[in-house]
Amino acid sequence: MMAPLAVLCYAWLAGIVAGPSLRPSPAGSLLVMAGAVPLAILIRPRPRLSLAFVALAVFLLAALRNAPTVEGVPENDVSKYNGAGLLAVVGVVEESPALRDALANVRVRVESVEIGDRAVPVKGSVLVRASRYSEGAIGDRVRVEGRLEEPQPFDGFDYPRYLAGRGIHSIMRFPSLARVGHDDRYLALTLIDDLRDRLARSLSSALPEPQAALSTGLLVGLRADLPPDLLDAFNRSGTSHLLAISGYNTSLVVVYLLTFATPLLGRRRGAVLALVGVVFFCVLTGAAPSAVRATIMAGLSMVAILAGRQNHAGLGLLLAAALMTVVQPQVIGDIGFQLSFAATAALISFGTGRNEFLTASVARLGAGKAGWIGGPLQPLTQATLVTVLASMATLPLVAYHFGTAPLAGLVANLLVDVVVGPILGLSALVAVFGAVWPGLASVVSGLDWVPLSYMIAVVRWSAALPLAAVTVPPMPGWVLWLFLGAGGLVWWVSADRSRLAHLRVAWFWVRAGAGSTHVSGRVVLGLVTGVVVVWTAVLAQPDGRLHVFFLDVGQGDAIFIRGPAGKVLIDGGPSPQRLLSQLGRTMPFWDRRIDYLVLTHAHADHLTGLVEVLERFEVRGVVEGSSKGNDAAYQKWEELVGQNGQQRIAAEPGLRLRLGDQSDLTVISAPSSSGTPGSASNEESLALRLSAPAVSVLLLGDLETDGQNYLLASGAVAASTILKVPHHGSQNSLSQELLRVTAPRLAVISVGADNRFGHPAPSTLEQLAKVQTLRTDQRGTIELVTDGQVYWVRSER
Repeated sequence: MMAPLAVLCYAWLAGIVAGPSLRPSPAGSLLVMAGAVPLAILIRPRPRLSLAFVALAVFLLAALRNAPTVEGVPENDVSKYNGAGLLAVVGVVEESPALRDALANVRVRVESVEIGDRAVPVKGSVLVRASRYSEGAIGDRVRVEGRLEEPQPFDGFDYPRYLAGRGIHSIMRFPSLARVGHDDRYLALTLIDDLRDRLARSLSSALPEPQAALSTGLLVGLRADLPPDLLDAFNRSGTSHLLAISGYNTSLVVVYLLTFATPLLGRRRGAVLALVGVVFFCVLTGAAPSAVRATIMAGLSMVAILAGRQNHAGLGLLLAAALMTVVQPQVIGDIGFQLSFAATAALISFGTGRNEFLTASVARLGAGKAGWIGGPLQPLTQATLVTVLASMATLPLVAYHFGTAPLAGLVANLLVDVVVGPILGLSALVAVFGAVWPGLASVVSGLDWVPLSYMIAVVRWSAALPLAAVTVPPMPGWVLWLFLGAGGLVWWVSADRSRLAHLRVAWFWVRAGAGSTHVSGRVVLGLVTGVVVVWTAVLAQPDGRLHVFFLDVGQGDAIFIRGPAGKVLIDGGPSPQRLLSQLGRTMPFWDRRIDYLVLTHAHADHLTGLVEVLERFEVRGVVEGSSKGNDAAYQKWEELVGQNGQQRIAAEPGLRLRLGDQSDLTVISAPSSSGTPGSASNEESLALRLSAPAVSVLLLGDLETDGQNYLLASGAVAASTILKVPHHGSQNSLSQELLRVTAPRLAVISVGADNRFGHPAPSTLEQLAKVQTLRTDQRGTIELVTDGQVYWVRSER
C-alpha cells in the first residue's frame, strides 16, 4: 500500500493543478470537507476508505487554494498614474536588480507619487528599466523620475499578464533614478546580496569570459553576463537545466559539506552544518523554485539523519512540491520547477534501486558483474541510464513549452555532467580565495578554466549538430498529459510492488555522480587538466608581432591592440557582455592586465563596455579627451577611474603610447569640449594613429567630416595602410578628401548587424568601392597582424 502521506501529497498536487479549471465553489467545497473528515474518522478500521475521504478533502482544499480569484487593481495602486506624463515615484527596491547586459530591471515597491509639489501615498510595484550602472540595490529607497506606462504584449507573449502575476501593472523606461536612503528591514537580504555580488566579482576578476559568466551562473545563479549565443547553445543542446540552481547543485553542496564536516564534527553535527549550509546556499542563489524544492529535499534528508531514520527520496520529492505549493500555488506553473521535478522523479526511480526492470536490463546486457557493462563500465552505464531517464522525463515538457525537441541532449549531457562537480568545487574556491587571497585565486582559476572551457566547447558543438533541436508543432495540453501518464504507467509497471527502498537523497546523488568516480580517474583528470593548462600557456606566449583586433561588439566601437611591449583597449562598445566575451577570446585566460584604456568620446556605444573592464582588469592608465557624458555609465566611469590607482592621462596631440620597439599609438587630434556639460558629441572624438615601420592604421572614432577637414588642414593626416571608417560608416561620415590623402589599402567598418540606423550607408560603401572593405557585422572580429613590414588579416567568419 502506498504511504498515506504520499497519497495526501498526490491529492494536494492534483487539486493545485485542477484548481484553475475546476473553479470549485467555496461553500460547496467546505461542506464536502466538513462531511469527509468526520466520516474518515468514523471508518478508521477501514484505513484505505478512510484515507480516500481525507484525500478528497485535501484535493478540494488545494483546488480552493489555487482557484482563480477576481481581484481588480486596488484603487490606490500606482498604476492609476499610467500615462499621466512626467512624474516621480519614491519607493524601495524590493529585489536584487536583474541585470541584462548593459541594462537592469529594478522592481520598486512604491510608497508615494510626486506630482508637482504634492506627494500622494500609493501602493503597488513598478518595474524600472535602467542602466546597469544606475543606483539602486536591494533595500535602497530610491526616487525615480520618468513616465509610467502600461506593459504591452510583444512577439505573442502576454507580458501584461506575466507582470500582473507578479503584482506589477506599471513600467518605467530609462528614467532618472537616485538613491535617497535605505530601508533597514532589508538588512539581511542586503548583506546576502552583497556577499553574492562579491563572490561573483571574485570569479569575474579571476576568469575570462564567457568562462566567468558560466561559473557564476553555476555557483551563485547569476546568468546576466552569459552571451546570447551561448545561452541559445545551452537551449538547443538540451543542457540549459545545468544553469538552474537545482537538485544537482544542491546535492553537491550537501556532499561537500558532509564529506568535510563529518570526520571533524561527527555524523549528527555534520548533518546540522550541512542543513544550515544548504539553506544558506539556497538563499544566496536567489531561492528559485527548483532550488527551494531541492533544499527542502536535502533538509528532509538531514533531519532523517538527525532522527536516526532513513529518508524516503520519492516521498521527500512529493512533500517538497506540496509544501512549495502551499506557500505559492503558482509555482506549479513555473517551467523550471516542472523540469526539475520531472528530472528528479526520473532519477529517483533509478537511483533508489526501486526500478527492478532497469536494474535487470543492465545486468542482462552486461552478463552480470562479469560483463563489461556490469563490471568495468558500470559507472558509465549508470551515468548513461540516469541521463537517458532525465532527458526522457523532461523532453515532453520542453516540447510543450518551447516548441522544440533537443535531440542532442542525450549526448551533450553525458559529456558535460562529468565536469559539473569539479567546476562547482573549483569555482567555489576561486570565489572565496578571490575575496581574501587574489593571488591564490589566480592559480586555482587556471584549473577551473579547463573544465569550464570543455563544457562550453561541448555545448556549442552539440548545438551545431544536424537536428540538434527539432521544431515540433504546438502541443495541446491533453497530449502532454498523455505523455506524462504513459511515462508514469511505464514506471509503475516496471517497478517492484513493494515499498520504495529507503535511501538518503545525498546518497543517490552521489551514486549518480561523484560516487562513481574512482581515485585513478581523479588522478587522470588532474594530469589532463595540468597538461592542458601548461600547453595553453606555452601556445599563448607573445610572438613579437603587433596584433590589432577590431572587436565584434555590435553597434559600437572596440579596438584591442596587443604589442610586444603593451596592450591598449580603445573604446568598449555598448555591451559589457560582448566586449568581455571578445576579450576572453583574444587574451590568455590568466592575463587580467591591460596597460591603457582609451576613451575616444563619452557616447554609450563607445563607453559602456569600458566600465566593466575597469572593474575586472588591472588597468595601468586611462587616456581620455574633453568629452563628458551625463548618463549612469559615465557617472560610474568617473567613480572608477583612479579608484584603483590608475593614471589619468589627458589626451592631447602628440601623446604617444609605446607598444614595442618600433610601434606606437599616437594621438593626432584631441578636440576641445563643446562647452555644454553632458553633451558629448562626435566632433569631440579623439583621432589616433597606430604606426609600425611600414604599416599604419588611422583610427578616427566617430569624428565627423568637419573634424576630418581640420585634420587635413593641420597636416596631421598622412597615407595610411588601414583606415577604421568613422562613425560606423554612416551617411556623410567620411570625407572624400581624407580618403584620397590616406589612400588606404584596407578599410574596416565596426557596425552591428541589422542595426536600426541603417549603417553603413550605401553612399559610404560607394565611396569605398575601390578599397577592400571588411565589416564586423559580416566577418565578426577582424584581426590585423603585422611584423612592421607586411600585414595579414584574419576574421571569425
